[in-house]
Amino acid sequence: MVEKKMLLTGVIGCGNAGSQVADLAQDNGFDCFIINSSIRDMSTVNFTQERMAIIGEGRGVGKDRRRSKEYMKLSIKEQVINAKVFKDFMNLKEVVFIVSSTGGGTGSGLAPTLLNLLQHMYKNTKFILVGILPTDNESYDTLENTVQYMQELNKLNCTYMSYDNNKAPSR
Repeated sequence: MVEKKMLLTGVIGCGNAGSQVADLAQDNGFDCFIINSSIRDMSTVNFTQERMAIIGEGRGVGKDRRRSKEYMKLSIKEQVINAKVFKDFMNLKEVVFIVSSTGGGTGSGLAPTLLNLLQHMYKNTKFILVGILPTDNESYDTLENTVQYMQELNKLNCTYMSYDNNKAPSR
């Protein structure tokens, strides 16, 4: 008889959408960590302080992917990557889902870059980028962010999933 083994799986939620998904995953028994630039958004999820990282000034980035990337460059190593709690989170993980919206600011800017960084640091871990797509009628900035996110994704050697959140109009 072959014993089936569950993969050690984790979820990193980036930005508000990713944090909301990680919150749901945590409720269902997954090990999760969240990264955001908005303290207000962080107050809407049920995470211990140790499993949250704030990058930037705590006021969000207002759909500005460029600012999200700047905040990441300034603080990601000290506040996340080199933190003992993050290293403990990553310890022995076989699969990690990195979840964000594609059209927002923090998650959209952070997730592809974080994925690239973690792939180089944790070579024995499989990372899956999960992007939550906007609807066709969202703002131009949201759609433009999605295009930029997908262009970055195209340059990465990664596994990814696009999720429409059941909002795509039926045709």
